[in-house]
Amino acid sequence: MRSPVLAIIGGTGLEEFIDVGSRYFKETMFGTVNYVLGSISDVDILFIPRHGFKHENPPHKVLYKANIELISAHNISKVIAFSAVGSLRYDLKPGSIVIPNQLIDYSLHGETFYDFDSFHVDFTFPYCRDMGLKAYQVLRERGLDVKYGYTYVSTYGPRFESAGEIDMLRRMGADIVGMTNIPESVLAREAGLHYMLISIVSNYAAGMQDRVTSEEVYDVMASVKPKLKDILHILVEVFADFEPTDGCSSFRDVFRDFREVRRI
Repeated sequence: MRSPVLAIIGGTGLEEFIDVGSRYFKETMFGTVNYVLGSISDVDILFIPRHGFKHENPPHKVLYKANIELISAHNISKVIAFSAVGSLRYDLKPGSIVIPNQLIDYSLHGETFYDFDSFHVDFTFPYCRDMGLKAYQVLRERGLDVKYGYTYVSTYGPRFESAGEIDMLRRMGADIVGMTNIPESVLAREAGLHYMLISIVSNYAAGMQDRVTSEEVYDVMASVKPKLKDILHILVEVFADFEPTDGCSSFRDVFRDFREVRRI
């Protein structure tokens, strides 16, 4: 099999997102990762179910470092991640597809690859701008209703937020809320990866509906899964030979050196 050129990270309800491929597991410096090597439209990809194939890892137990380290070990530079989110806006209804371009950290995560080094990555633009804008333009040209330019706020979980927290986060400028993009996006930047996120609104956030349940999240994700597969096929074809030119990769050499040192 050829080396994969793209990494796909699937979120809640997307554990079985890739139909064709072989499952593997690999011990990394940060734990064991279960993943798939397969192909989409003759493009070789690596797929990681963020929470495990059986959704056995809640948000605060996901092996974020191991997942990113595995991607880097395959010399992949581009990542398309999918994630279920709650909406803080009534005009972003359940089922909406959102490509965020900004991020607020309201979590307790402190994970970094550089605990023992004084490295500070630039996080002005937390997502790959080249990939995000390109994805939005292409998907709109294909007639798909996709939103771009919203702010994701990351909480810790695994509980859902309170109505008071959501009111505060909305006043802070957040549009959608989830539990996994911190630390995932930060670690991707520390590894020098071009990382973009596709968020799927699964529910209105706390206080905007009577209550929030995991069941409705799974129900909405199941209903939009065929559309998400269409989106994935389109983006894999687009990004297979696409070379972003923004600054996401500035720490790639630093991270490679870090990985070599950790092996010694």
